[in-house]
Amino acid sequence: MSRRAIMTTIGVVIAAVVLVGGGYLLYRYLNPSYRLRAVYVTTEPKLDGIGNDAVWKSAPELTIPIDQADPITVKAVYTKTKIFFQARYADASKDAVFGPWVYNGKTWTHGPRADALELFFDIGDSVVGFPEKGFKIMTYGFKPGDEIYNFGQINKGKNKKIWSGGRGRADVWLMGAGNGAAFGTGDDLIYQANQDYLLSPETSEAQVWPQWDQFTNLRAINLNSDVWREAILASEGGAGASVKKEQPYLMYAEGLDLNNTPYPFEDQLTPIAASATVRAGDKLPFVYYNRSTKGHWGGSREDVTGTMRWSGGNWTVEMGRKLNTKNPDDILFQVGDDRSVYFGALVRRDGKTTRYSPPVILELVPQGGE
Repeated sequence: MSRRAIMTTIGVVIAAVVLVGGGYLLYRYLNPSYRLRAVYVTTEPKLDGIGNDAVWKSAPELTIPIDQADPITVKAVYTKTKIFFQARYADASKDAVFGPWVYNGKTWTHGPRADALELFFDIGDSVVGFPEKGFKIMTYGFKPGDEIYNFGQINKGKNKKIWSGGRGRADVWLMGAGNGAAFGTGDDLIYQANQDYLLSPETSEAQVWPQWDQFTNLRAINLNSDVWREAILASEGGAGASVKKEQPYLMYAEGLDLNNTPYPFEDQLTPIAASATVRAGDKLPFVYYNRSTKGHWGGSREDVTGTMRWSGGNWTVEMGRKLNTKNPDDILFQVGDDRSVYFGALVRRDGKTTRYSPPVILELVPQGGE
């Protein structure tokens, strides 16, 4: 081979390496890899929404971008039996009451939903495309600011293509500013992609949002709405009254209001009489609780505990769960597991807009590991 041929071959090889390497770097730039390292601790953190426990100082912090919004920072630690997550994110307003009723002088309307954070774990790498695209695989047809998975609407029209052909299952941990902050319990659900609905772990029945029995069959929460009341009465064998529009049917007992009792129990409310005096600007709760259960779901749905606290324009969210709940609807966390656990975060700011993160790899670092 001549010197020119050799030099040409070397040049082609170098160009190929540069091209492939440059392409890889461009791919990594456009598709960065995020890895959260959970470290072993011997003391459980106190899940109080303050986040200043000493155990958190040993955990590396990961900053995760959120679509069209400020990023969140996340940490994770684990003990021999449990795993814990802490997240912080900016939010100018504190929306800690779920969709309160507001009267404008003529009609009742809903206020914003409560702020919330959801962690979405891909069970057994079953959600096709999630490790590469994360929540982008389930946002077909949605516009910025829409709910990422708006149950009950997700099956309509072109949104039917979400997770098409997949049979993915995901473990969803939801910590809301209402139920979570008031009673210290999260919401542990399973999302089954091929069917586009949540499953209630306690009943194993399909629960399409919004469905009244997603709440009432768990003995924890009822909704202050005539439309939902009609469904409840009918399900219990009674004759639901004919309701043409959704409106509240309960108001606060004397001396109570949304400010001093944002999370009322059923016995703190009274039916709205036809002669009840309601003034423009009055606010009533959309959700109320059963005193015997005090906001607790019961069953597998209550595996996740924690709370979230707002201070100075920022939410601090803390939640935890057993590494192995022995429930088929929950993801199993294992130290040193060769299989990667992918998860993502959904953030609800201002009580209404849901934003999502790219996929994140979770690694449980063995004791003494670096």
